[in-house]
Amino acid sequence: MRVFQECAPDIVLTEIVMPQMCGLGLLLDIKRMSPQTKVIAMSADSGKLTADYVLYLASRLGADGVLSKPVDAGQFLKVIHALLFPQPHPPKASI
Repeated sequence: MRVFQECAPDIVLTEIVMPQMCGLGLLLDIKRMSPQTKVIAMSADSGKLTADYVLYLASRLGADGVLSKPVDAGQFLKVIHALLFPQPHPPKASI
């Protein structure tokens, strides 16, 4: 977290299942300290949890993008582009 605070990145790419810390906790810490920072969570199937389940949790906890490993380069670039250049939402139609 020290490096995060010093660098103040616009986007963080993190693995969710890590040996030394929980990526979901890291996601929550980043969003609490800097809600505007975009977080992309990635994961692969591990022994006990599927990537789909872990990434679902990450998205529910505030991840701005999720990627399943092995990461497809095209999908990675799509997610980054969408976060850096968000499209405006069309106005809602009124009845």
